[in-house]
Amino acid sequence: YLVVHVGESGDDTRRMVVPVVYFNHPLFGKLLEQAERAYGFDQPGRITIPCKVSDFEQVQMKIAARDHWRRKWSFKIF
Repeated sequence: YLVVHVGESGDDTRRMVVPVVYFNHPLFGKLLEQAERAYGFDQPGRITIPCKVSDFEQVQMKIAARDHWRRKWSFKIF
């Protein structure tokens, strides 16, 4: 897990803990691109995602649901 800070203003962000695998997901990648556009690569100290907390939570739910569905329907081939 990694910590990111989410919020539209620098003073009013919320600390969120997310699984590392989310960083490879295309939806999460779009959020990281928003952070890059807003802050560049030289963001000091912490990762801050500039979006509404509710939007971030929706992305988390979509990723989790997709991951759950993928695990439920994956079949092992011997």
